[in-house]
Amino acid sequence: MSEPGTAQNPFLYEGSQAKVERFFLLCAFVAGKHAGMQQRKLDEFLASIHKAGDERPFINLLRLWNVDRLVISSGPQATRESETGRIGQALRQAKVGQYTRLTWLLYQIAFKTSVGTNWLRYAERDDLIQLPGFGLKSASMFLLYTRHNMRLAALDTHVLQWLAKQPGASHVPKSTPSGKLYLELEQQFCDHADRLGMKPADLDWKIWSENSVTMKFLTQM
Repeated sequence: MSEPGTAQNPFLYEGSQAKVERFFLLCAFVAGKHAGMQQRKLDEFLASIHKAGDERPFINLLRLWNVDRLVISSGPQATRESETGRIGQALRQAKVGQYTRLTWLLYQIAFKTSVGTNWLRYAERDDLIQLPGFGLKSASMFLLYTRHNMRLAALDTHVLQWLAKQPGASHVPKSTPSGKLYLELEQQFCDHADRLGMKPADLDWKIWSENSVTMKFLTQM
């Protein structure tokens, strides 16, 4: 079986802090992208910022953020300057895309880690979606696969297509919704999981693994 906490096997209920942090970053990196390719780019990024003795991704981000924040202003130039900092350069080197979104997300992760190094272990979904560029789908994906018995749904295109085919389905969009509609569809998904005698995480994985082009790509590697 593939290593837990990866695109091939996301289940990470007993993972180390370092693996949980990597999976969190994977949830952020794959948003709107090919999961297999982004996973490789994430690992390239993490390798480029790694320092011997610091195995946790968030600690390595904190170390670089402490350098970047000394030279980045708080004014109108901040966005452009951030992308030329150590973290921004590492993202570009790995060719991950979405540089502004990811740079500000990683800066916020580093800041939160400076306040409390284990904050992720106790964060709820409402906490996670306050992070820049980390929405309901990404937060739900992370929590589904790192904490037991979460009644959540990661409403990507595959799950939405599956929901749209279920009896009585209506008003199911083709792309990830937000706000009230997201929560309504999430409840529908959890209800379907109950009727099938499955946990939401298991149903999510079944749908994704059976329909994802990424999964077919990964199984051929």
